[in-house]
Amino acid sequence: MPPRACELLIAACFGAALAAGGCQPPEPEICADINCLPPSPRELARLNRVVFVELDDASGHAGVARETTRALHESIQARRLFHVDVVWRDEPVCRDVPLDKREAFTLRDLAAIRQELRCDALLFGKITSFLPYPRMQMGLYLRLLDLKEGKLVWGLDHIWDMTDRVVERRAENFFKEHMRDLYGPANSSVLLMSPAAFQRFVAYEASRTLSPQSAEERERQRAVLTDRRNRFFRKIWENF
Repeated sequence: MPPRACELLIAACFGAALAAGGCQPPEPEICADINCLPPSPRELARLNRVVFVELDDASGHAGVARETTRALHESIQARRLFHVDVVWRDEPVCRDVPLDKREAFTLRDLAAIRQELRCDALLFGKITSFLPYPRMQMGLYLRLLDLKEGKLVWGLDHIWDMTDRVVERRAENFFKEHMRDLYGPANSSVLLMSPAAFQRFVAYEASRTLSPQSAEERERQRAVLTDRRNRFFRKIWENF
């Protein structure tokens, strides 16, 4: 076997061993840029069904809370961490449980919510602020409460502001990876002009603090690793 082929064989076998052993590219810090309380994987694993109560709206912009709720529901479902059902604030069940208490929930409150909604956890929060084009800014407050244990599993209190260059760069990457097919030749400036597009970006980033990768992203990463391994072996055979 030629010396070069031997080197490639060793490199390929080493790369394949790393992939088989579960060595994957490091994932970015979940909460590096977003103000949140990251969840414990063990606490998330205990949750089967979560009820997401439509976001309250303190922004004064009609429709923003409902559309952001839809975007968040879609993004969180994509993580496949647990099943999520939305309860809208105009549904009768919202009048029967103490969702808008100013004081902390008591154990009796938690038991009543769990019995009424038949879920393991409650996800609730509000839009704290919203500014449309040309600024495009949104403040979001979220809490995921384990109704069995009475524990806060995950929390988020953050403002996304497109005048912040760091946020703008993340939005550009989001557009390239997740929205280019929907908007064709448009560029990431659509996130500055379209509230719906901006809400999708905010929802995506918020859901990433629950889990850095969606099921779809995990599958895509596995495909990339498999492709790399296959190209290694093809290169070896070509050099024999």
